[in-house]
Amino acid sequence: MIAKGTTTALRDMRTWPFPEFEGAVTACLATDPADRPTAKALAAAWLPSAP
Repeated sequence: MIAKGTTTALRDMRTWPFPEFEGAVTACLATDPADRPTAKALAAAWLPSAP
């Protein structure tokens, strides 16, 4: 489904108590790999002391 770009938005599946986490997961599911965040970018966003 992801490869075809036919995913269902997480917010439509259930309510998430952490919308920031939902945003990170959704970004990682972007159809085009170039649009997905790198592990370094995710770490920098979530861990203030990340390199």
